[in-house]
Amino acid sequence: MGACGWELFGQPPYCPNLAPSDYYLFPHMKTWLTTQRFDDDEELHAGVSAWLKSQAAAFYDDGITKLVYRYDKCLNLYGDYIEK
Repeated sequence: MGACGWELFGQPPYCPNLAPSDYYLFPHMKTWLTTQRFDDDEELHAGVSAWLKSQAAAFYDDGITKLVYRYDKCLNLYGDYIEK
């Protein structure tokens, strides 16, 4: 990609305030999981996979849109952004 003239950025350190799974996906899944019961890991895996597939495209679009806002906020504050 660098050969095409794109500026490459290093991988930022992990920050749970910016991970889309932590701030958007997991709270929704956690709510759903509180109503579920699984007898084994295979049932859990199948259930979570089914839940992920059952979410409308708008669900994922909303999460990505909100993530862009969070990234912008973090960059504008020079990485000094922690959601409270």
